[in-house]
Amino acid sequence: MSVKKILIAPHPKLRQTAEPIVDLNPQTIAYIRSLADTITAQKDPAAAGLALPQIDALYRAFATNLETRHSDEFQVRVFVNPILIDRSDNLSIGPDRRRPDLEGCLSIPYLYGPILRPEWVTFEFQELIGDQLSDPKRETFYDFPGRVMQHENDHLEGILFTDYTLQQGQPLFRSEKHELIPVDPIIAQAFRAPQA
Repeated sequence: MSVKKILIAPHPKLRQTAEPIVDLNPQTIAYIRSLADTITAQKDPAAAGLALPQIDALYRAFATNLETRHSDEFQVRVFVNPILIDRSDNLSIGPDRRRPDLEGCLSIPYLYGPILRPEWVTFEFQELIGDQLSDPKRETFYDFPGRVMQHENDHLEGILFTDYTLQQGQPLFRSEKHELIPVDPIIAQAFRAPQA
């Protein structure tokens, strides 16, 4: 088991664009396996998703740790070279507007915020099977899993969830002793994406 340290914003690698995995070699296989080990080991808070740039590897892969469709058990899946190929035109902050889904990020600990995102997304991706990449697969993700897929895919583009929070004028909260406390909008500006 190879658990890696998670990079914390404003680490510059979190703002870089990741490269596709074209050469599956012992190093890239090790990165992919470390991603699965690191998300599994994350307990407080538990992680719904984690991308390779967050563990200091600028390659296009991320992992999710979500309930399966058929049971309440969690399953780690690693998506290699994911491509967003379709999305809903309808934006949502979650199924209940009065209680929006709050996004958080292991690279921005203890901060949470609602974000308008497409209600569903379709991705094409590969998976690691043994020491080989699978043929490309397509799958559509709805509701919370769709939100996690979009959040992690953003990491591959150097985008953090706080970019959307500020862009959309949404509130940002910090978690303190299991209570959500609004973050002053001036402080929230510290999480703005660097200007090109």
